[in-house]
Amino acid sequence: MRRIILWTCPRCVSTAFERCFIGIAGIRIFHEPYGNPFYFGDECLHSRFVPVQKAVEINTYCDPNQSEVSISNTHQDQKVVSSHLPATEPVLCHPIDGDDIKLTYKEVLDMLLSDFPDHSVVFSKDMAYYLRGRMTSQFLSGFTHTFLIRHPCITALSFWSKSRCESDGKPNKSTGWTYFDVEELGFIELYELAKLVSNNFDDEPLIIDADDLLLSPSKMLHAYCTATGLPFSEDMLTWDARPMPAWNVWPGWHDDALKSTGLVQRAHKKSPPLVSDVIEFMRADTKHCPSTCDDLHNYDWDHITAVLERSVRSYKELYDMALKVTT
Repeated sequence: MRRIILWTCPRCVSTAFERCFIGIAGIRIFHEPYGNPFYFGDECLHSRFVPVQKAVEINTYCDPNQSEVSISNTHQDQKVVSSHLPATEPVLCHPIDGDDIKLTYKEVLDMLLSDFPDHSVVFSKDMAYYLRGRMTSQFLSGFTHTFLIRHPCITALSFWSKSRCESDGKPNKSTGWTYFDVEELGFIELYELAKLVSNNFDDEPLIIDADDLLLSPSKMLHAYCTATGLPFSEDMLTWDARPMPAWNVWPGWHDDALKSTGLVQRAHKKSPPLVSDVIEFMRADTKHCPSTCDDLHNYDWDHITAVLERSVRSYKELYDMALKVTT
């Protein structure tokens, strides 16, 4: 069985890309399974959905030669239940509608390494930053690793609009989130993972750029399928808009993909804004908010700038390695 992971970061058109493979017989799809232990499990590494004191502190140094990662507070009893889902639907891996699904990183790994009757491919789309501190052979061996990138200044503006609270201090109308965290942009981890894979597992990992994908959806998807051994047909580029239960854990984040009916080809590629322009926009955005809205007035702009600048440098290096097709 082939096992393929598409690593990405938020706002990279990754859910629409995943949507191309939903409904294809023989492909078992997982939608961001490592997001469960990262945000919701007893090993959680981010406090967005849990009290700060419950976030596990770990060393984020990544050693590809390390075979195991020892983490306390494991939760071995609760398992994901997905047998009721159609065989071509993404697997439910998150707490949805009151379900208390808490997975450990090892349980997610075991799912991805499982055999699924009548399936020849496991395809998982996930965020690289969810694997923070676990970029080891234990979690990377046995998979074909591919990467979907996008200019960080484009993703940062989109992520800002979806994560910050409203001007009156209430949760974001779209997602329910209440603050922006630059560490969730995830591009530094995406770069580190791509370089680790290229240095230890695959000399030339498959990397595609989201905006190049939208310039030539058919050619880029065909090239991706050819490189990974996945089936391709032009029918994969269009679909009927409908609910996706496995996406419900992230309300508001997948609105565009849920409403879409296909990958729509764009006429040209827009130039990304500068880091300074992004920061200027964000800072101006906070000035319209009341002083009581602490989440919008306590940002470390120097740190956000530094992360964005590093992310842009990393993006440019990965883009040089990315797949190119003639338009």
